[in-house]
Amino acid sequence: MEIPDLLGLFLNDALDLLEKDYPELRAVVVRYSSPVSTKAKDKTTGTERIIRQRVCDPNKIELIVSSFYDFQLLD
Repeated sequence: MEIPDLLGLFLNDALDLLEKDYPELRAVVVRYSSPVSTKAKDKTTGTERIIRQRVCDPNKIELIVSSFYDFQLLD
């Protein structure tokens, strides 16, 4: 089975691609955040992107996602 390269994609886009083109693959999403970004999360908006992927079983792919925040500039 061919495994798609999802690195760098937005989480929603990756899940849509898997559902459409690879219906036999089941995705397991694991969220990662550093301690710094966890503290700043309330003041920011961000998007989740795939930072790592691995095949767990023949029909299961694990997607590690992290939020990339848009920090507001301080004047």
